[in-house]
Amino acid sequence: MSMMRVFYVTQGQLLAIENGGDLLAPGTAFSDSDDGLSEFGDYLRRAADRPTMILIDIIEEEFSTDALPAVAARDRSALLDSRLRRKFPRTPYRASAFRRGRSNEGDENVAVYSAVTNRELLDPWLQIIAEYKTPLTGIYSLPLIAPQLLARIFKEPAAVLLLTQHQGERLRQVFVRNGHVQSARLSKSPAIGDPQYAGFVVDEIEKIRRYLERTRLIGNREQLVVCLIAESAVAEQVLEQARSQSPLQFHCVKPQAVARQFRAGMQLEPDRLERLYIAAALRKRPRISYATSGENRYWHWRRMRDGIIATTLAASVGFSAIAGWY
Repeated sequence: MSMMRVFYVTQGQLLAIENGGDLLAPGTAFSDSDDGLSEFGDYLRRAADRPTMILIDIIEEEFSTDALPAVAARDRSALLDSRLRRKFPRTPYRASAFRRGRSNEGDENVAVYSAVTNRELLDPWLQIIAEYKTPLTGIYSLPLIAPQLLARIFKEPAAVLLLTQHQGERLRQVFVRNGHVQSARLSKSPAIGDPQYAGFVVDEIEKIRRYLERTRLIGNREQLVVCLIAESAVAEQVLEQARSQSPLQFHCVKPQAVARQFRAGMQLEPDRLERLYIAAALRKRPRISYATSGENRYWHWRRMRDGIIATTLAASVGFSAIAGWY
């Protein structure tokens, strides 16, 4: 696992996690108040040059799907960009992905669009990061890492609803079809120990199922496959509540089993499973980034500088060897 620092951004807070080998330290939290932003600036001043990625796990992130006609690659790129800007015109933090294949309505290809709709959640942090020229690898969406988790633990179905508990009292729901996120939701939930928790999870599954049917992401008669990452006691309670719900197919996986897949020796808290996504991102940097407006320029400059230095050293060693031979 690389020595990459993570800034985990949630509603009103940034958690700075220093990655030390296979263990993820608890991290240092900063609020988005004036005092918190000042403290974050002081923190960054002392360690500005550490390579860093931002992971966002927020409610104000939207996903949308669209069918695309078969066009040339250059035209497709322009069409994706045009539709992305039309769907999310008020934020620079947006991205699209293309999936070749069949949509639910025909033979057209499918595009998936996503965006942080409230840019104020990111702008204050990015202004300070830019001020100290921190090498930022990218701004990554935590839900978009879900296919990476599923590829390791759940390889059978083409479409899965992944459930994990985050931030103490947040239920993360990500619907993945054929390796692409097509819908995601972060809901306020009871605490895991609350007697109402299991019923809440099942109610949320029904809500997202109705949404998936309404948007034609699944068929009315299609069985919804649910993968719940939770400890055994919690999983049993949810399964008991879900027995009367049909059609549902439940699969439960223990958090430590997922952590082992990414060789992350973490002491996981059962209601803070965002650490699994963070471990996956550290293992393999996500492909899709919201950093499209120069936010990661210092990272690119640093890589260019390191590449030039490495090339110069290699050339010097080569010329020295040649000179010694002559």
